[in-house]
Amino acid sequence: MVYKKGPLYKVRPVEEVCEDIREAGKAYGEKVKSVFFPAGNTIAMPTEELAAILRKVKKGTTASEQIKAGRMAKEAGIELSEYVILGLGGTERSEAHAKETAKAINAIEPDFLRLRTLVAKINTLLLHEINKGRFKLLSPHQVLQETKLLIENTRCRTFLTSDHYSNYLDLAGRLPEDKERLLVKIDQALSWDESRFRPCFIGSQ
Repeated sequence: MVYKKGPLYKVRPVEEVCEDIREAGKAYGEKVKSVFFPAGNTIAMPTEELAAILRKVKKGTTASEQIKAGRMAKEAGIELSEYVILGLGGTERSEAHAKETAKAINAIEPDFLRLRTLVAKINTLLLHEINKGRFKLLSPHQVLQETKLLIENTRCRTFLTSDHYSNYLDLAGRLPEDKERLLVKIDQALSWDESRFRPCFIGSQ
């Protein structure tokens, strides 16, 4: 009721808003510490969509907190495994997810790096987002590309495994010694037709 002479009210698609935020980040970088959503109609946007603009995955922690906890475990002499969920950023954030995850792994230097692939579960918000077209799962080739980027950017000493039913390719090797061998294996798999990989499925547990 305040903006009577302005444009007609509408809820903009989440991706449009996220794109604006990404462009602002490119333009202003670290100068931006917080984001204010202006105008009196902001809270009229559906809550789930408004929350999606600020966070997609409610991990309950930050990368810096994960790094701190990982380093504490290592310094205490505890053997440490770090689990990575491939595809967690969807198609939009795949590259950033791989690079930022590798950055955290390099800082933690875990004994083991264990890969899992994102699988949508029944009765979850993620599955609802997928069905609405708001979240796009990675194809087998896209998951492998993300895996390749993660391995390329992982520079610490660790043992990588991906022996899990959710994954498209079984990989195992010590980094950095086996990096080239693992990358060659991924490149070979990328040459396969996608029908050769396991079908997409919805988790029931």
